[in-house]
Amino acid sequence: MPGSSWQQATRWLLAALLAAALAGCASPPAPPGEGEREGASGAAPAAPTAGPAPSRHADTLVLGAGSVSAEWHLPPPSAGAPSGLVTLQHGFMRQCHHLRGTAMAMARAGLATLCLNTSVAGGNPELARSLADALAAGQLRLPERGELPARVVVAGFSAGAHFAVVLGARLAEVAPARLAGAVLLDPVAGRAFKPALERLSARGERPVLSLAAKSDGCNARHNAHPALRRMAEAARAAGREDFAGVVFGARSTHMDAEGEDTDWLAFMACGRLWPDAAIVSALRSLAATWASDLVQGRRSGPAWPGGAMLQGWLGSATVQLLR
Repeated sequence: MPGSSWQQATRWLLAALLAAALAGCASPPAPPGEGEREGASGAAPAAPTAGPAPSRHADTLVLGAGSVSAEWHLPPPSAGAPSGLVTLQHGFMRQCHHLRGTAMAMARAGLATLCLNTSVAGGNPELARSLADALAAGQLRLPERGELPARVVVAGFSAGAHFAVVLGARLAEVAPARLAGAVLLDPVAGRAFKPALERLSARGERPVLSLAAKSDGCNARHNAHPALRRMAEAARAAGREDFAGVVFGARSTHMDAEGEDTDWLAFMACGRLWPDAAIVSALRSLAATWASDLVQGRRSGPAWPGGAMLQGWLGSATVQLLR
């Protein structure tokens, strides 16, 4: 969630107090259940459930001068070694458990994910630098699996996307061969976002892709999009792919990346609209497919312009291209 100002923090505090008051003074309608968060399409939730499930592991990482709690999601051992690592950072005033469904979708796609329970205000550059240096030096290991995958995609939700961009900018400096790109979930930009994005993307040479909800106060009215568009323009001028992601339509909400893991606090602060299961499904499918393709060096397929998956959603007006 946005973390660039005290006004945003105050807004969230007031929303929390209001939600608590509602819970104590009345009986507000319960959030829809697992099978009820559907839009008009009636689509099922995103991640398939057949076969062995990915595993979740709690961990404590020593990064820089301190330690931080973390969550890993790993593909089942029967799927073989993970094809890549996705650093999947939660939003402002959120925690890793709010992104578990999205992490599971990525793990089902064969990726390992890592999330830190930490402050992401202002991109938390000190922690981002420490994590990047630890990844570059090979200091981290997968729980029960050992060595990390060679290729890394930096990802994050809301203000966590700013953290991901700062992390990626440092990785581009110290371990450029390991950095496959970035997947940003409804990003919210702080003051250092634009220069960090330029270093991460190598001015459009390395792919950075965004999945955004409709413009709203909770995503700072798309304040990250001008920098993303400039990145796409630089790529186009150099004759490279200028695809920068998608924007979802009218029923989208800032909390779509959290899906069924969101809560009343987010509901009250971000438009009083529960995530639509069809949009959550599309978001997770695109994010997982993009991340998987990036670590394997592919830029064509069903989730890219011209591909059946993305073109189907474009044809139904579910999403628009961000270019």
